[in-house]
Amino acid sequence: MFKVGIDTRIFKHLRLDDAVCRISSLFSIVEICATHIRRMERDCMTIGDIANIINRLRKDLNIEVAQVHAPYGDIDEMLTDPDKREEGIARLLRYVELCHKIECPVLVMHVPYRGPIDGERYIDYIASLESCTRLVMRKLERHIRDLSVKIALENRLEQTFGSRVEDIVKIICEEGVEGFGICLDTGHANVNKIDIAETVRKFGKYIIATHVHDNDGTQDRHMPPLMGCIDWKRVMDSFRSYCPQIPLILEVESLSERCSENVLRLCRVVISEIFR
Repeated sequence: MFKVGIDTRIFKHLRLDDAVCRISSLFSIVEICATHIRRMERDCMTIGDIANIINRLRKDLNIEVAQVHAPYGDIDEMLTDPDKREEGIARLLRYVELCHKIECPVLVMHVPYRGPIDGERYIDYIASLESCTRLVMRKLERHIRDLSVKIALENRLEQTFGSRVEDIVKIICEEGVEGFGICLDTGHANVNKIDIAETVRKFGKYIIATHVHDNDGTQDRHMPPLMGCIDWKRVMDSFRSYCPQIPLILEVESLSERCSENVLRLCRVVISEIFR
């Protein structure tokens, strides 16, 4: 039987404590989403403050935090800018510290990203993203070496460097960096026409985190499994064979805030159907 959890983004309109309380009625494993982290930081909470809240929830609700998703967007771009890279790395290290304080084993981050510059050759653009990803991973490795936290790089949605798992695995192997792995996002892979089951077969030993959701192959919709076109039998057979110990984290959203409770219940039904 798989370990299955859910991302708090399903209740991203609520405060974190309210979100986790609602989730805990049906799931005992969670990922803390980037939206909740960012909102608490905007409320001037320190990493220590956030850790105290999460640790209280862990104790009171008996939940396991399998993953924390680092904020992204502006950080992704900062990591590609030589003048802002150190600031971006410092922010990521705050979230590593948060994971350490709440005994969470994995921090999920996005592969560094920026749009192409006018006149930039595509080959140079891709090489630039790969180069800065290597540099960021080497810098982060120095700081996480002595901590019980690993960093999982998520395959990107954009059709660029990092959209394929092998892009990230190549750097892990060639740089020899320890403490890094893959967060396999099934929705991103499906939009990019990547065979998810085959990816798990080839790179299962590098997968340390997951974002499990479905779509129609054209948009990143974050639907529960069985609501899109992913072949879940093949995918689950592959997970079962090549990385059965990794928690499967449902990263789903509802059409509106009013639907979130029903989507949560639907996810529980889906688990009984395909996650056995």
